[in-house]
Amino acid sequence: MAESSRGGATRRIVDVRAQTARGEAAIPFLIRNIADVHEDVRNAAIEALGMIGPAALPRLIQAIRELDGSRPIFSESLARAVQEVGVGARKSAPELAEIVMSSPSKPARTAAAD
Repeated sequence: MAESSRGGATRRIVDVRAQTARGEAAIPFLIRNIADVHEDVRNAAIEALGMIGPAALPRLIQAIRELDGSRPIFSESLARAVQEVGVGARKSAPELAEIVMSSPSKPARTAAAD
């Protein structure tokens, strides 16, 4: 059973990464995947949203708030998303930068500060 679940997660990660080519049209699909039971799928979705850019940030922030502790906050992935978007992330979505900077993960805080 675990192998089947892992295979499903792998397929979802591939799907998530492929969606980035759709740009902003992929945002709803990616947002749904940040609540996945598999951490790797959640992280891939967050990083993909970062690649899409500032247009994805309001939905990402909303989704993180809605999760409200039901899934671990993937601080390092959030930091990478902020890096991917660049300085615009901090200007257009200070809440996202605040989430990352308040992380107990030193690698996440360091990545976000770069």
